[in-house]
Amino acid sequence: MIIRFDYKPKGEKLLRFKIDYDETNNFIKKINIFGDFFIHPEDEIESIEKAISNEKFVPEKLREKLEKLIRERDIQLVGISIDGIVEGITKALESK
Repeated sequence: MIIRFDYKPKGEKLLRFKIDYDETNNFIKKINIFGDFFIHPEDEIESIEKAISNEKFVPEKLREKLEKLIRERDIQLVGISIDGIVEGITKALESK
């Protein structure tokens, strides 16, 4: 199933998600993240999307994986946070 969901965390910029989700297995096949935020370097959004895709959705594990990726690759999030991304995905999957 494809889920499209907009989410604006308090104090942050708008996030737009397009998620190819296997509800039976709680598995995110693929995700695209768009919105009014900035990521530096810009092409690292693809790294973030790849880190989330092809994974069973477990919020705390996802948070830890993103924290590690952002730290190791020195990615700067401007206008969004890891918590905002994880919250948005959680709400998107709950909206199905």
